[in-house]
Parts: sequence; C-alpha cells; structure tokens
Amino acid sequence: MPPPQGTGCILLFFGVRRILSLSLALSNSPSCPTGCWAVTGPGSVHGLPGGSVAVRCQYERGYEDYLKFWCRAGTVWCSSGHIVETNGSEAKVKWGRVSIQDNHTQRVFTVTVKNLTLADTGTYQCGVHRTLLPDLRDTVNVTVSPGKSLRCPPAPALRRGPAQSCEGPEGGRCPRLHTGHRAPPQLPAAPFAPRRPGPCPMRGLTGVE
Repeated sequence: MPPPQGTGCILLFFGVRRILSLSLALSNSPSCPTGCWAVTGPGSVHGLPGGSVAVRCQYERGYEDYLKFWCRAGTVWCSSGHIVETNGSEAKVKWGRVSIQDNHTQRVFTVTVKNLTLADTGTYQCGVHRTLLPDLRDTVNVTVSPGKSLRCPPAPALRRGPAQSCEGPEGGRCPRLHTGHRAPPQLPAAPFAPRRPGPCPMRGLTGVE
C-alpha cells in the first residue's frame, strides 16, 4: 500500500529540522575542542577602565563575504541581538564605542571596544552569520578591572668618563692610548716600588722585569 500523498515532504522537513538542531547543539557545546569549528577567537581578553581592547577572530576560507558580528552571549543565541556587524565588505562599521572590521585576505575580523567600563565585563561571541544555517561562533570572555601599579627599579648609573689604559715598552713612553667604557681590572697592591719608574707605571709592579 503506497504511503499517503505528502508523506515524503513531511519526512524531509523533520529530517532537515533534526539535522539543524543537532548542528546547533554541537556548535554551542562546551566540549567542542578549540579549532573544530570555522571561527576561532582569543578565548579571553583583559582591559583597564577607560582603555580599549581589540579582539581578533579568525575564520576559515569560504566565509570572506559573510556578515561577521559581535554580541553578548546568551544561552544559545546572542542575548540581545548583535552589538555590531559587518555588511560583508572590509569597511569598518562603528556603533558607539564598538567597531568591527573584516580583512578578507587574512580571513580575520577585529572587534575594538574603546572607553571600557566595568560593566563591559562579560561573555561575548564573535561569529559568522549564515542564512538558514546556525551561525558559526566562538566565545570570548572580556574582563575589565583596574591594573596594579608596578614600581620599577632605577636604571644603573652610567660612567661619566671613559676608562683609560696605556701600553708600551718597559720604562718607555706610551704611544697608544686605549679608551673604553669598561673599568680596567684592579691591580694588586705593589709590595715595593718598581725598580724602573716611568711614564707608564702599569708594568713592573711585581718587581719582575
């Protein structure tokens, strides 16, 4: 007995719906390892109040002309729509303190948030919008908190003048003068005066010719 007319369309509809539901569940599953989907963000970023953060999200080849978006994360979808999104081109789009710009050559879009406040702390999503299919997205945790002051040690003092040394035949003059910014090695104290004092007393300090 043949199936009633229209049964095939009904089965096809429920089959497609089942596939879409499964794909959506997997794309938002926390057990999905990093990089298993087409969009990859930095995972987390940190900024100071009044400062700015730049979030770079990479996507796979083939999604260059798709809309890219930035939103606060909800249970499944964005909690209250897209904060900002591209129009499919590489033009920068701004909405208040937030801007987004796509780079088709590098396949990366950058979301910049300026004048950060403590209220900007939260979980966000950067993603690629697809019509009739679940959006490709990755979760980014944004933290805004005051930084800690660091006390840096002072720089070491520099020598004002170069160190000097000379060399020449024993008891003679010093025809060459060497200059450098490194202090010469300390010589041991002479147990007695040199037998042949001369203009360059660096030799003969030990009493041995």
